[in-house]
Amino acid sequence: MLLLSRAEAQSLTPGSILTPGSNRFWTSSNGMFGLGFFNSSAPTTEIHVGIAFVDQMPPTLVWMPNRTQSLSSNSSLQVTDSGLVIIESGETVWRSGAAGAVVAEAELLDVGNFVLRSASSNIVWQSFDFPTDTLLLGQKLLPIAGQALSSWRTKADPKPGPFSMVMDGDMSKPRLLYQGAIEYWSWTTAKFNEFRFSDDPGNETTGNLTVGSIIQDSYCDAQLVSTEFANYRKRLTLDPDGNFRYYVRAPNSTKWGVVWRALFDACDVYSTCGINGLCDFNS
Repeated sequence: MLLLSRAEAQSLTPGSILTPGSNRFWTSSNGMFGLGFFNSSAPTTEIHVGIAFVDQMPPTLVWMPNRTQSLSSNSSLQVTDSGLVIIESGETVWRSGAAGAVVAEAELLDVGNFVLRSASSNIVWQSFDFPTDTLLLGQKLLPIAGQALSSWRTKADPKPGPFSMVMDGDMSKPRLLYQGAIEYWSWTTAKFNEFRFSDDPGNETTGNLTVGSIIQDSYCDAQLVSTEFANYRKRLTLDPDGNFRYYVRAPNSTKWGVVWRALFDACDVYSTCGINGLCDFNS
């Protein structure tokens, strides 16, 4: 995805507006994240709104509010007193909502979470509650209906693909699903209250599962990840190929590296070679 817009970090108020042609986007105060318009890679070159790592180019998208519909140059992103809205050719095509409150200000936090606040500074809506394909540090996946990670259709097409990660169901554990029904990976048989992106091993006995505890019990050292990559950019992403991966990037680098993945063998991802195909990981 190529970046279209940029602006200085600021606390936003109702009436703040971005357009694809404004050559601006809203940034976090640390300059790591930006919320604005992004142009997809060739050959589609579609316009979408999203939050991305923007401290190094090309940007890496981590959240999109309206993945199913591309936008035109006649679109805009606006902060209103009733929420964040996307306007396309005069029509509202997406609205965040604000839990019935009046929005007084908005801000893209340094962790990549875009929040709307009331006049009493209470958060009335946040992007962290509505993940797309990625979890950022501090973000949670909860066992509630409708909250899930959904892969991109392809690396160039952000529309929802066939793979998802949920915490719903009777087991309340991280589960990777194909077409929302066929489970091809899950973590243990225990029940959890939440799955949180943290290098801290957490406390599974209290029902709080972190990625740190998962990788500690698999083939990666969670303590090594938290210390050796302490200053690195980090994300957990459900990729278009159906695998769930932990990515890190050095502050001055443009390349992401994988330090952990849920499935070591690509053939373990359902339908990798077609529903009735034979899969050979070495071929």
